[in-house]
Amino acid sequence: MLLRFNSHRYDIPEADPSNLKAIMFKVNTDNPTAPIEFMKTIPFNGTLSKTYICYDKETDLYYAILSRMTTNKIWQRNVLSLYSSYDLEHWKVERDLINLEDMEWYENNWESGMHYPTWFIEGDDICAVVRTALNHADNFHNTNAITFHRFCGFREKYNF
Repeated sequence: MLLRFNSHRYDIPEADPSNLKAIMFKVNTDNPTAPIEFMKTIPFNGTLSKTYICYDKETDLYYAILSRMTTNKIWQRNVLSLYSSYDLEHWKVERDLINLEDMEWYENNWESGMHYPTWFIEGDDICAVVRTALNHADNFHNTNAITFHRFCGFREKYNF
């Protein structure tokens, strides 16, 4: 099990993305009532927001969709990225799925955001529902839309 780890003070808006962490726990699946065990802290650039992790049998990889921090602003959630891992400990950015700053219209990282993705793999596609702030929302967190995305043929793009 992975949990995001907030080691950053929110009253200081700048942070180093390489310092973002998650905590790894061991869960006894044979005895679900057993206490979880702390394993380690790992690097996990997920801007301190929730994510789901899915295992893909075809590639034998775990995937996560995260709001990736590309600046030093701890609140940044306007880049939604696909990550992969072979062991849940070492994560690689596969690609940006959506980058609101690179769209035809400009959405800055304070007024736009995509976070808390809920998603699953369906055939060769990823289907995702994302809490989204667009069109000059109050801020990145005060969302004004729930958006659905289908990322078609996601495996072919990575040459697995």
